[in-house]
Amino acid sequence: MLPEGSLCSTSNNRIYKLSNRFIDDCDDKTFCSGSANGTCIPKRCRTDLFPFGNKDGDLLLALCDPGSYCPDEGAGRKPSRIDWNLNGSLCLGSACSCVRFF
Repeated sequence: MLPEGSLCSTSNNRIYKLSNRFIDDCDDKTFCSGSANGTCIPKRCRTDLFPFGNKDGDLLLALCDPGSYCPDEGAGRKPSRIDWNLNGSLCLGSACSCVRFF
């Protein structure tokens, strides 16, 4: 797990099968910028209520607004293409959504 500013490669991006967690070369607070400059840069959004790598007192990135999603790597909010089925399930049409269940 490489810290901010370290060289990285998006070819190492993967989903860890046991937990379905996104893994890349970078630490939990950064993502690999890939084609931009191939370095670990700070994440711009989060998908989890309790994200990995944070300690008590750390400022948390905002969860996305309705109608947007945060990609697994945390590269920044993107607009969602969301359809609601008749039975109330959510179809994502090749995109994710920030859906909160409280």
